[in-house]
Amino acid sequence: MLRRRLTTAIALPIVLLLLLSGISIWQVNSLRSALQWVDHTDRVISQANRVQKLLVDMETGNRSYLLTGEQIFLEPYTQAIAQIKPALNDLKHLVDDNPIQVQRVEELQQQHANWIRGVPNLALAQSNQAELRATLLRRKQEMDAMRSLIANFIATEEQLHSDRVRTVQQISRFVTATSVGLAIIIGAVLAYVSWQQLRKVAQTYTTMLASLQQSLDDRNAAEGALRNSEERFCRAILEAPLPIMLHTETGEVI
Repeated sequence: MLRRRLTTAIALPIVLLLLLSGISIWQVNSLRSALQWVDHTDRVISQANRVQKLLVDMETGNRSYLLTGEQIFLEPYTQAIAQIKPALNDLKHLVDDNPIQVQRVEELQQQHANWIRGVPNLALAQSNQAELRATLLRRKQEMDAMRSLIANFIATEEQLHSDRVRTVQQISRFVTATSVGLAIIIGAVLAYVSWQQLRKVAQTYTTMLASLQQSLDDRNAAEGALRNSEERFCRAILEAPLPIMLHTETGEVI
């Protein structure tokens, strides 16, 4: 019985600690997942800003080249053209979990392809200034549409970022509160269980000691009764009016 109680007293804290560990692991995983989504949104926003910069470089370089005819202005345009398609593909891959954002990227890719196909010939543009102005105005409107699209894309991601940061904060507060609460509850339960087990162990030992004391008292009482019996027997022999002969089992006289 005592061994079983001690086993229970040891097993229960282990079970409670395992429970606390399991809850803590679940909470940490939830917090880690939320932080990963925040980091993911940061990477999406960073990539979208990069696409936006490449669009600006394309427009600025192309317009400056058409207006001046200087090759030096083609450098940012050429670099942007080489990078914009992979950048858009990377952006689309990053948001493949969000159909609305994927649709925006696909629309941006289509608008970009149309804008590239409409690049005017330098010689033709310089020969007709009115046509050049009309072309630049049209292409600016097309680029404004792309900038508006990427701006809406970034605004959506920034809202997601804010929502996910709030989620992280909420989970962090929840983890802190539940960890403290569970620690207090488990500590109280362990203290109560330990007190109960110690009380039961103390009661068991008290009962055992009482039983042992009773056995000792019974033995002392039996020994006292035996001594009294021997004393009465001896007095009976000594006070007998006639001689009493005592014999051993072999018949010898004592």
